[in-house]
Amino acid sequence: MKRNKKKKVWLIVFCLGALLLILLGLGYWQRQQVKNLASKIIPGLKRSDAPVQVDGKPQTEAKDLAGSQKAAEKASKPGVINPQITTIDQNATTVMVRAMVNNATTGTCTLKLQKTGQADITQTAPIARVTSYYACQGFNVPKSQIPINGEWTVTVLFANDQGNGQSGDIINVN
Repeated sequence: MKRNKKKKVWLIVFCLGALLLILLGLGYWQRQQVKNLASKIIPGLKRSDAPVQVDGKPQTEAKDLAGSQKAAEKASKPGVINPQITTIDQNATTVMVRAMVNNATTGTCTLKLQKTGQADITQTAPIARVTSYYACQGFNVPKSQIPINGEWTVTVLFANDQGNGQSGDIINVN
């Protein structure tokens, strides 16, 4: 009888260990699937060692999605909802800016391009659901609206009834 009881205990321990390993494996697999899906939905989310090249010239590097989420979690305070710029890019005719918004399902994003001595360039867009997260619906600024090339400050502001925040970066418009 003691031997059967001992076997049952070992069988239960073994089954619990196997279940734990399966759950850990599923969690890891799901995390990888979310990362892969996010990189397909917002181009340029993977960090590269080399600068992003547009028309053969280095541009502002796209931000890493996972890094943006971690920064948002650290900066999250009641009333503070900072957008995370995920992409700043340009081609021959357009400057493109993309941003995620954590901890919000409604609200408005505002893009500001600023350069000393020049009028601010502003665009507004609502946020929308993109698979498992929310993002500004995107900003495409025609270069014809940018009066002078050079270094511009990019600021994305977010506001809704629960809070507001902003994040910024730089782009060298050419």
